[in-house]
Amino acid sequence: MARVTAADRDRYLIRGEGGEVPAELTGRFLHLSASSAELPCVGDWVRVHYLDGGAQASIHRLLPRRSFLRRKVAGRGVEFQMMAASIDVAFVLQACHFDFNVRRLERYLVMVRDGHIEPVVLLTKTDLVAADELDV
Repeated sequence: MARVTAADRDRYLIRGEGGEVPAELTGRFLHLSASSAELPCVGDWVRVHYLDGGAQASIHRLLPRRSFLRRKVAGRGVEFQMMAASIDVAFVLQACHFDFNVRRLERYLVMVRDGHIEPVVLLTKTDLVAADELDV
């Protein structure tokens, strides 16, 4: 078992007992995946088979995710892009000064809660906002 530490298209870095090594998906795993959301992402736990004395690995199974962060893929379809998995807490930061946007903050909070992640909201630059605006 190993954890995905980086994902770039069809190339991965995983960290297991022997340290961090490059990995690729097996053809069978790739073929049985119905969508990109079923492929490993950063934070996922995977079953691997080490090759070349532990210098490389093949990912053959994705273990169940307990939490995830994903976003909708651009377009009209309802497909998601996985961004990360196995996250306990997400810090959602937003500046209160120039571009404070309640709708954006709500979207981020929905995305975090949808993935079963505990959100923590941090509002910054409150010192740059007039006192009368803060009272609203």
